[in-house]
Amino acid sequence: MNYCYFGNTTLKTGKLLYNIEAQLILFKELFNEAIEDDVWSNDSELQYKYQELLIQHNLLKTNDNSTGAKNARAKSAPLEDYGLINRKEKKITELGEELLELINQEKFKEFNNFLQIDLISLFFFKATLNYVKDSDKIEGVFLKYLKVFKSFNGKLSKEYFYLLPTICNFENINDFIEELKKPNFNTLNFLSNLLYQDEKLKERRKQFFIDIKKNDFSNPEYFKSAKGINAAHIVIEMYKIFLTIRNKTYNHNTFKDLFKSKVNGSTNYFKNLYLKYLFEDKVSITKFNYIGNYKTLIKFIREGTDEEFSNRFFDLIYSSRALNNLEDYYQLNKYYLYLTGIFEFTSDRISITETVNIILQNTKFETIIDKISTEKVSINLLDDLLEDTEVKQELFALGISSVDEIKTYKYNKNKDRLESLLNSKFTKENITEKILPLFKPRKDKEIFNLVSEYATVPTIFEYIVAIVWYYIDNKNIDFILNAGLSLDSNMLPKSHAVGGSSDFEIKYSDHTLMIEVTLTESTNQRRAEMESVSRHLGNILLNISDEEIRKKTYGIFIATFLNKNVLNDFRLRQLSYWENETDYIKGMNIIPFDTDDLVYILKSNKMYDELRVDFYNLIDIEEDRGSLWYSNHIKPYLKNLLIEDR
Repeated sequence: MNYCYFGNTTLKTGKLLYNIEAQLILFKELFNEAIEDDVWSNDSELQYKYQELLIQHNLLKTNDNSTGAKNARAKSAPLEDYGLINRKEKKITELGEELLELINQEKFKEFNNFLQIDLISLFFFKATLNYVKDSDKIEGVFLKYLKVFKSFNGKLSKEYFYLLPTICNFENINDFIEELKKPNFNTLNFLSNLLYQDEKLKERRKQFFIDIKKNDFSNPEYFKSAKGINAAHIVIEMYKIFLTIRNKTYNHNTFKDLFKSKVNGSTNYFKNLYLKYLFEDKVSITKFNYIGNYKTLIKFIREGTDEEFSNRFFDLIYSSRALNNLEDYYQLNKYYLYLTGIFEFTSDRISITETVNIILQNTKFETIIDKISTEKVSINLLDDLLEDTEVKQELFALGISSVDEIKTYKYNKNKDRLESLLNSKFTKENITEKILPLFKPRKDKEIFNLVSEYATVPTIFEYIVAIVWYYIDNKNIDFILNAGLSLDSNMLPKSHAVGGSSDFEIKYSDHTLMIEVTLTESTNQRRAEMESVSRHLGNILLNISDEEIRKKTYGIFIATFLNKNVLNDFRLRQLSYWENETDYIKGMNIIPFDTDDLVYILKSNKMYDELRVDFYNLIDIEEDRGSLWYSNHIKPYLKNLLIEDR
């Protein structure tokens, strides 16, 4: 059976956007430094050099060279599939240069007028339409996927999305769609029919029965998998055990071993890869529901003739492999299609965004899609759709008649979605009790599980601090939406390889507040933050013409670890000058907090209007040694907030 899907298992990561952007930047460096004699071929010096770059930039965890430079080839293959690079010619393509330009100009902060997705997401919408996997040369996979979504009005169940990779087994896409729309559709029956039609499997089944007749399984090539012939020998060993059960000559301990994860210290691959698909409740096998599983397995093995059993066994192996493959491809498709910004993923459904679905339902949808796939990404791309009669009617039904109204509609939808998220996933209790405490010990895996797998930890930290300030600032949800964060369609953070801002600038009526966020520690914090924080605040102050507002403007520095000399430097900024070509300011105030301090503030339930008075009082304390100012005044004040709250 054939599959058409995106990516490969070597580059299977939620942080795919960051990874692809970072790799493209590295390839630019690699190709610029390459000489004429450098060649991109298996285990060439150029491939090893690139593999080392991946390790240096934390895009590859191992420097194990036992497989040569395979990681360099596999990790970068999707970039070539997207048409961003040509490794043999050692060049960034025109499409790749377009993405580099968007990255360097931080275009993820700008949104397409019609689609209301950021321009880097729009770029990946375009690139995915042009995606051709080098290994199979199948073109137009994404367009086929979109046609399926079109037929289901922009919404697919998780089960149907899971089956999309099988679409290339149908010459006519409408046949695939008709199969899914059949009454009482069943996934296993659907896959079984595809497997029975597969010519290669017909030949393998034939060879299996020849070996059964000869009782010689010494060369079971027909069960060989992508992992090699060893997989085939494991399957044959299980077939022989099943025969003893069928003939009632089996050992009871051997039977029980079938349900164990490990047998004699070795992984039970048969249970993990095949046996689970015999049971309707896959959880039961992990909990060792021996009696229930016993009856199901005995029935599977002993029913019917020997020929029927052997056919059933053969079907189990290949349907299980198909299901295992589809599980992998589901996750890959989710990661790669996420890049486009046009999909909304929930636990049981995958939906296309409303504006894209308007395009899909349009009679000229293929012409519009072709335009997206060929024209340069911009804010104004697709503005002409506002003059399309069909589009006008669809937008009118939503109460929209202009670009500004599209923006407002999208903003309000985002606001509703974010509010729902704050009321469920990111309640104040979850932030204080479960999430904030994870950053100091850097429990990254738990952070990803609780927040998002699509962003790096520093990006997630900025996002969580923005939510913290939402609660402190009397649930000002507009602050989060306007904070310059890169958010996906589910209002969760996503990371980019370049740019982004770790500081928030909040303009109140009588002052401006800058919040700077970092995860850097110790010496790195001194090097990274001492200059940048004061520069950001200094430039904000220089841009304020009103002297009273300038006087009340200050900064907050938030980190998991507060370096004493950084604290000392920040405190001395009260006496420092900062200037540009036309103006200068004297003095800037920066208050430091760590993550524990944020917990104290949140638990106190005090709002910013009240806290701000205390912050000014802390600033006015006559202690110029920053480390003592923090430990003797700021920290005790924050701890005391909890006592006051009681």
